[in-house]
Amino acid sequence: MALPAPIAVLLPARWRAHSSFVPPTSWRVASFICGLAQCITGLAALVWWYSYSVANWAQTVVSHATETQKSLSEMKPHEAGLLGLALVATNPITWVILAWCIEGLVRILAVAITEEVFATLPLALIAGAISLFRPVRAENPGLRGSASGNAGDASLDDSPAHSFANFLRRGLAERTHARVPDHITRLKDIDADLLRIRASHTKPDWEPGRLVLIDGDFYRIDNFSERHGAAALTAIMDNDGLPHTHTLAPDAHPRPFVYLLRHLSAGIVTRHTLHYEISPESRATLDQSPAPAPPHHAHAESPRK
Repeated sequence: MALPAPIAVLLPARWRAHSSFVPPTSWRVASFICGLAQCITGLAALVWWYSYSVANWAQTVVSHATETQKSLSEMKPHEAGLLGLALVATNPITWVILAWCIEGLVRILAVAITEEVFATLPLALIAGAISLFRPVRAENPGLRGSASGNAGDASLDDSPAHSFANFLRRGLAERTHARVPDHITRLKDIDADLLRIRASHTKPDWEPGRLVLIDGDFYRIDNFSERHGAAALTAIMDNDGLPHTHTLAPDAHPRPFVYLLRHLSAGIVTRHTLHYEISPESRATLDQSPAPAPPHHAHAESPRK
């Protein structure tokens, strides 16, 4: 069923894009009409609700109070009227009507001043609650084109609720785990040498895409991941597609935070470049890890004569 534009204005922008209606020539005009209708209907409803309340339930409540409470038995008429007004003002229905009027007024001012069109508050809250459990990329279709397949876009595939849960779990892990030296492993793919650094605590400013200077060589942070449970106690990392030897961690301390660094042939030191000093304990694990093997190239066999 097609929705009139002034009613479709009440929907959140994402719902509005998927609703069946003919888009208006100007959303500002539709939003202004909706806001004006909210103000008129809200004021009319407020007048009717006040008249109904004073003539019915509010009057009954005031009469009952003056008859049963001795301190209110000598209440003057204007005091009884103020008591009835207070009863009406504190009623939840009055608040709903006032919120409807105020929203209409704000909608009119937003169109006139900022040219903004926004949804009604209850639907906006519902849409916001739903978006907490949906991936960021799904809630923002315009970000799909920016997905380049690298780790920098991985957070777009998580929902805000999942990211917040990871944040809490990360903070709990850092408070409960002992700070131990990093475990470093050499890896190799078809493009360049890699370093995998498994740490017991996160490293400040180590974000995918940043450059790190290690022993005079430049590395780029390709990926950051978290491993919990048994995976945090060993150096075995599955499903990475890299031809390397699985190695056990030198101790039983968990290292849930894993950074994958790619070696660069050259680089320039700037104020944004990160510096990483390999500790003697970490260098021992690095020296024990197998050296990266050169990539295998297929050789064509000569035809037999």
